[in-house]
Amino acid sequence: MRQVERRALGVDEAKRLLDALRGHRLEALYVCALTVGLRRGELLGLAWSDIDFDAGTLTVRQTVAPRRW
Repeated sequence: MRQVERRALGVDEAKRLLDALRGHRLEALYVCALTVGLRRGELLGLAWSDIDFDAGTLTVRQTVAPRRW
């Protein structure tokens, strides 16, 4: 298997990405991905009911297993 080198986004890059996504239907997913650090399967397994806005918590209750990413 070939290794691919990845680089994390810098702060300015992340801000630009979020600015570009403002209003997009997946904006909340990307905000969560950039700020919480969940894995792809954890992000895709989230439901709105996993968020307690009053307590300021997010609970990962399920993940989505890859068929083939």
